[in-house]
Amino acid sequence: MARSDVLKNKRKTHRIVIVALIFICIYFVGNVLLSAVLKIKIFQPGVVLSVEKSIEEHKIGIQVGHWKNDELPDELANLRGRSTGAQEYNITEWEVSQKVAQLLKQELEKKNFKVDLLPATVPIDYKADAFISLHADSNNDSSVSGFKFTSSVWDKSGQADRFGADLEKSYLKNSGLGVATFISSEMEYYYAFNYRRFKHTVDPTTPAVIFELGFLSNQKDRRFLLNHPEKAATGLSKGIEHFFDTE
Repeated sequence: MARSDVLKNKRKTHRIVIVALIFICIYFVGNVLLSAVLKIKIFQPGVVLSVEKSIEEHKIGIQVGHWKNDELPDELANLRGRSTGAQEYNITEWEVSQKVAQLLKQELEKKNFKVDLLPATVPIDYKADAFISLHADSNNDSSVSGFKFTSSVWDKSGQADRFGADLEKSYLKNSGLGVATFISSEMEYYYAFNYRRFKHTVDPTTPAVIFELGFLSNQKDRRFLLNHPEKAATGLSKGIEHFFDTE
């Protein structure tokens, strides 16, 4: 073979190698970029082992219990009279819940969640990836303390109980409050979940819970909610994160 032919073959081989390297680089760079956006875990070239929904796609509905009760629609007119919910020492339930809800909204938005902050009136057939209604309790016995939750009895997502359990575990750790065991019928059959009777309700395919942050009638609970609403918000935020991290 002539020297010129050998040189031509070498150049051709070099070009093939360079082109192959370029394609390999494009392939791996593309996978890295795709993984960053969609959180795709790739352990072998061309083999996708798991796909996680991007956190940016998750929408959370946070309802402030009793906030703007006077604006409830006609179908819920009987609830308008309960303007503030629980009240102790001129401290109202909706104001306490609203403060925690605002801080929770801020924390979740920093982590790229989309958040709707809602009053007592829920949009018709409201849909989200998760929904939490925040309240604060009261009792004639000031020794009664703790937080509690219950999931929607009309849930069709199959995830509401797990959502509530994640919130409970995280809130317990961050608040230092105990778990109250008594669940009232008003909680269990919360109007915002009752899509069979009302229009302004959460869609049953949305995991939904009603969450009592603590007792305003109890000194320990009240001081915690007034002095450390950020801890209450963090407890809920971490619970929400865990719920989506393990779905």
